[in-house]
Amino acid sequence: MRKTVGLFIASVIAFMPLSALAGTVKPKAQSLEIIELGTRYTLHSNILAEDRELLVRLPEGYGTGDTRYPVVYITDAEGHFSYMTLMGGVLESEGRMPESIFVGITNKEGARSRDLYTERGTFRSYVKEEVFSFIESNFRTTDLRTFFGGSAGGYFALDTLANQKDMFANYIGASPDVQGDEDQLIIDFEDLFAADNEVSKSLYFTMTERVKKVSLSLML
Repeated sequence: MRKTVGLFIASVIAFMPLSALAGTVKPKAQSLEIIELGTRYTLHSNILAEDRELLVRLPEGYGTGDTRYPVVYITDAEGHFSYMTLMGGVLESEGRMPESIFVGITNKEGARSRDLYTERGTFRSYVKEEVFSFIESNFRTTDLRTFFGGSAGGYFALDTLANQKDMFANYIGASPDVQGDEDQLIIDFEDLFAADNEVSKSLYFTMTERVKKVSLSLML
């Protein structure tokens, strides 16, 4: 099953303070445009034993030619997919990133903490074995994968790099919420670097007071 995902954007004539609107004609929208962000797919996961949804945005030129594209995978897609794809489009148009396929992995109601924390190994298997398989079987992809996650998804990014580093080439963790697991995460990274002191991966993450210990330790 697939559905189009859209976003309504209204363009107004001008912005002004509320006080300035008194006695004036309120500005009207010049235009209303529906922007197609992507397509929603419903898949059954044998690993998770439930139906899950993916959001897929293809680059503008995908429909012509046989070019293959890198893929950006996004967790918590309900909150991140729209602005990530819109920003990605701007960066692509400015030549700041390669044209890419964006894949949003949505949450199942009540299962976010399970997937990104308590049973993250199972969820990682779902992404690796089922999501990758679906995307790579149905779309023209390269083997360059990027992962983005925020908060719990940011922790999942760090944990995946430490324990399954070859799943992605690039890892982005926005304010990773380690929930007291910082000591184990540091141990996992120490084990990673002990086994391979030249890890060839890209990691970007933001640092807040809560994860300062982890952040500073990983920079050493």
